[in-house]
Amino acid sequence: MNFRRIPWRPARVGLLKLCVIAAAVVLVLAVGVVFAQGVSPSETLLLRSVMPDADAFTERQGGPPVFRGYRTDVGSGERELIGYAFLTSDIPPEHDGYSAPIEVLVGMDLDGTLTGVRVGRYRESIIRIWGDFLRRPGVQEQFTGKRFTDSFRVGEDVAGITRATITMRAMSRGIRDSAWQVAQEYLDQPDGSGGTGIPAIGDSALDRSSSVGGDLLSLEEGAPPFEDDQSLLSRTISETPPMRVVALGMLFAFAMYAFWRKDRFMRWTTLVATVAYLGFIDGGFLSISHVANSIAAGPSLFARDLPLLMLGAFTVATTVIWGRIFCGLLCPFGAFQILIAKAVPRQYQRRVPQAIHDRAIYVKYAVLAAVLVPVLLQSDVSVFQYVEPFGTMFFAGASSTLMAILLLTLLASAVVPQFYCRYVCPLGAAFGLATFVTLSRIKRVDQCSICIVCELRCPTSAIRGSEIDFKECIRCDVCDVNLIERSGSCRHSIEEIRGRLKNWQSAPN
Repeated sequence: MNFRRIPWRPARVGLLKLCVIAAAVVLVLAVGVVFAQGVSPSETLLLRSVMPDADAFTERQGGPPVFRGYRTDVGSGERELIGYAFLTSDIPPEHDGYSAPIEVLVGMDLDGTLTGVRVGRYRESIIRIWGDFLRRPGVQEQFTGKRFTDSFRVGEDVAGITRATITMRAMSRGIRDSAWQVAQEYLDQPDGSGGTGIPAIGDSALDRSSSVGGDLLSLEEGAPPFEDDQSLLSRTISETPPMRVVALGMLFAFAMYAFWRKDRFMRWTTLVATVAYLGFIDGGFLSISHVANSIAAGPSLFARDLPLLMLGAFTVATTVIWGRIFCGLLCPFGAFQILIAKAVPRQYQRRVPQAIHDRAIYVKYAVLAAVLVPVLLQSDVSVFQYVEPFGTMFFAGASSTLMAILLLTLLASAVVPQFYCRYVCPLGAAFGLATFVTLSRIKRVDQCSICIVCELRCPTSAIRGSEIDFKECIRCDVCDVNLIERSGSCRHSIEEIRGRLKNWQSAPN
């Protein structure tokens, strides 16, 4: 048989059947995608951690985008919508912690009650010292059972984390605001239908690993979460515990009284109070990480923590007017080094040769550059945890490497008084640069030209004869007190000194 002579005719009925079968297959596949096949097994496990009663989830879709959670009825086999899961990073506005927004996966049932919370990615600076502190037992679990209309106020509705107030406020507010928007969009619709936006899902969306690196609205029952007429600062003020403000204000008063009156007793009282309160109790001291994060994320960081804003404003103002008062009185690690130097017998202490000291003081400026350059280049590389050992000391860091650095620094400070302040501290280097615009400097008299009493007693070796390297001066008041008490050549009149010296030069003013 010659097949080439037989004309070809399409099988119309067969083709129609084929189309019907194909359509059915596509429909079945679509249904499968909507339910159990909508997310990967690993994503399903994570979603079930925030909605344990669900056995199937759809892909993330809608506006705001959500994962719909379904439960299969054992008797009928039908799937029933029981709630929604969503990422706070998908629902604006995002709320920044110290360094960046905190991504949280949230589950919520149809009654508006949270069924679970899991922290995703976050880049807080303190994670380098504390580790994964937002996933400690009890931190995430405390949100389960709360309704979206709750205020989520840290310290009242939600337990905070000492020394991580901004982080907890950002996390709580992000959960509450996103839950409110999801509830407004979906909970009043029985079928759970929502918007048409279907953003793509990526592996990183549910990434649970942390990247190395506060302001909550007061929400009454049924009130919307956004209050545009209330500024970030006013919200922060209303939520700050009054005792934190009072305690810090008293510390400022102690410091200024000691500075103005040159009162030794009040100075030592202030130093002890600084170590105890700013160091171990509150932990609200300044760090180069605050400078780095404010460069990366903007100065609004300070507006999210009122005591931090107060300390920052006080430090800037006093540095511009008088110099590094913060370093001499309100830095807890600097104060701790001063206490160490007081406790260690002098025979065990050593003075760094002047030639070495004159070069070593610039090491801290190199450290400052090493901290800030990656920030300016928008890099995630961070070294501040290695050059600020007081974070390990006051935050009880568990890293053996950081603990070794802390112990070596304290040992060096016992041998060379205030070793860290002199040669390593990047924050001190930043304040040292700021002293070039300081308005009021230490008074010098003619007798200083031939006296070395203050030079020998200066804890940072900032004095050389009649000259003071003001960028290295921490306003410890040693030289001011010497002048008041006439402890050196200033006890003699200038005429008497001139009569004894052949080559006389007046001290520069």
